[in-house]
Amino acid sequence: MNKTTLLLAGLFACTASAEPVITDFKVLGLTDAEHTGTNNYRYSQATQQNQAGDVIGYSQRRNSSNNNSEGQSAWQAVDGVTTRLGYTDSAHTGSNNYQYSRAIAQNESGTVIGYSDRRNSSNNNFEGRTAWVAENGAMTQLGFTDSAHTGTNNYQVSYARDINDAGDVIGESDRRNITTNSYEGRSAWQYSNGTTTRVGLIDAEHTGTNSYQSSLTEFQNQAGDVAGYSERRNSSTNAGQGRSAWQAVDGVTTRVGLTSAAHTGSNNYQYSRIQAQNEAGNLIGYSDRRNSSSNAFEGRDAWQVVDGVTTQVGLTDSAHTGTNGYRTSYAQFQNEAGDVAGTSDRRNSSTNAGEGRSAWQAVDGVTTKIGLYDSEHTGSNNYQNNWLGYQNEAGHVVGYAQRRDSSNNYQGHSVWQAVDGVTTRLGIFDAEHTGTNNYQRSYVRGQNELGDVIGHSERRNSSNNSHEGQTAWYWDLSAAVMYTFNLPNAVNALTGYSYSIFNVINDAGVALGRYSFFDSNNNQQWRAMGFTVNDGFFDLGSILEDSLTDFDLLALYDATYLNDSGQFVGRAYDQNNSTSMVYQATIQLARAPNLVSSVAAPQVLVFIALLMLLMLSRRDSSFTWFKR
Repeated sequence: MNKTTLLLAGLFACTASAEPVITDFKVLGLTDAEHTGTNNYRYSQATQQNQAGDVIGYSQRRNSSNNNSEGQSAWQAVDGVTTRLGYTDSAHTGSNNYQYSRAIAQNESGTVIGYSDRRNSSNNNFEGRTAWVAENGAMTQLGFTDSAHTGTNNYQVSYARDINDAGDVIGESDRRNITTNSYEGRSAWQYSNGTTTRVGLIDAEHTGTNSYQSSLTEFQNQAGDVAGYSERRNSSTNAGQGRSAWQAVDGVTTRVGLTSAAHTGSNNYQYSRIQAQNEAGNLIGYSDRRNSSSNAFEGRDAWQVVDGVTTQVGLTDSAHTGTNGYRTSYAQFQNEAGDVAGTSDRRNSSTNAGEGRSAWQAVDGVTTKIGLYDSEHTGSNNYQNNWLGYQNEAGHVVGYAQRRDSSNNYQGHSVWQAVDGVTTRLGIFDAEHTGTNNYQRSYVRGQNELGDVIGHSERRNSSNNSHEGQTAWYWDLSAAVMYTFNLPNAVNALTGYSYSIFNVINDAGVALGRYSFFDSNNNQQWRAMGFTVNDGFFDLGSILEDSLTDFDLLALYDATYLNDSGQFVGRAYDQNNSTSMVYQATIQLARAPNLVSSVAAPQVLVFIALLMLLMLSRRDSSFTWFKR
């Protein structure tokens, strides 16, 4: 069959009525004797999946005689093969064979960072923590282990925080007194190409008595720029004097944040914190406003640093300023274009009383107020409260607004999305999802790069406002359509209770989660479910290509991680009906995306003819489908 025939077959297939299928099913985790208790008890959990489909997680260690916990083991699964990670030597093994390891993160190459507890082999006492990086099965210890970072009985604690795709790792190591084992702060570091470099601020302003110094890493981009903070200490008394924010580029640490008189209290108190760093190295954060005489807290100013230049962001008008110039703003999200989204507290200019908060977005230096501020979301004294959930690379922002009556009583909260400064309310508002006094409450669970949003709305009894579950929904931005969960056997016939929730959405528009399935006797079981715009809602177990009994499983319980290739990870009931097993599978959509199926029939024929001519004239070219 030539390329043109294959293409035509695909075009016609996308208009047919069909379901997606789940293939390539695998059970992950450690299932040997060390990880199996009495009655065949096993419990594994996945914690991350990358775009290549590599999965990291942990499995509980159990005593096979009495099912007592003996710690947990870290693992990575590649192509369905699970490999244990972490240190298991005598320094990391306590009494009764207790071992505890955790995989923290992995990059797109599958290099993993984590830690293993150090344990006393006689009494199982905790003796610190060893940070490590695992690459191609080889374990390398991370952090500082010299005398400044070692206490009595060889006590050492290191943390690995993050790894980028170049393999650079950031973290900290506890500073310990080698005689008394007393805590003396932390040293921040970056591991790159086999070399560990200390980062952070260690000058006199950041050093207390007994050489106390404490710095923490918080962010690292793909270029290896590191951002974090260092504690400010009084060199005579070791009293805390706030925190300084910093960025380390090529090993050189530079302080950032606002340090003017308005941001400095008595005894030189200053407090700054970084909220995010993008790939260009631009930072957002905040600095405390302090009274220079009393050190009284007078709010916070949000800022953005671009190419070393700091610009204040946020709302500073009279509605957001209290007495004595009190104001508070937070910059929470920053994308690669430099769009910033945040919130500013609303204050009474006469009494300084809090009147909620406003959400905003700053694009190219222009700040726009976003969110919901109509009568349903405004209480007495003009109380309004909006906050943020997500911002994507296109600058679409999703957030929440509290619902208030005229007496300022709380009536739930609404979800909204702001696109180009225009806010749209999302969620389900019908009678099944409205309680007494017009109570409604919705939540957002994620947003992809298309601007599609997943969330759920609570089901409420209209007579007594009792909670009766929740309904998952999917917002298709391009079509401005809200899809509501609607699988069969999802409502308890006796009580009306129903529960569905999305956990994840990818950029192809696939959303996965779980729902409550009720049998004929109204007995509940959790089931994994999914949604696409073309396919609607579907039960993942019902479209599985393989039989679950082949894997000693009863049902798919949930779906929690999903990459853009359609590989997903979740939990499953084993034959003992416990949610203890981790699985990985691939969802293959039965129909191509909306590009063709949304076109009228005559246009489809014209489109096909043009494609045939194109394919005949360029026989070696390839064709790629895009969503929408």
